[in-house]
Amino acid sequence: MKKMDTLDWIMLGVVLLTFYSRLPAQIPIHWGIGGVANRFAPKLAGILLAPALSLFLFFYTRLPGQSAKNSGVLARVIVPIVILGLQIWLVWRVLH
Repeated sequence: MKKMDTLDWIMLGVVLLTFYSRLPAQIPIHWGIGGVANRFAPKLAGILLAPALSLFLFFYTRLPGQSAKNSGVLARVIVPIVILGLQIWLVWRVLH
């Protein structure tokens, strides 16, 4: 798999900014077993949360002093807790 370089990130940002205004106010973030969307989020949250979480995890795992043992704890404990918290927050935002 090709790694994304700086130009790829810039192009992604340009496309996102170009088409952001055309997105619906609520975008699907989860689909049921039948392929029908059953969870929605405001477009800003839906677009930014997944990349923000990915960037956080990318940089967190590269902090000085992060050993393989700590990465295991990150993968088994911290990441699921953070993801669960974000899902609860998104559902709360959609329902209120």
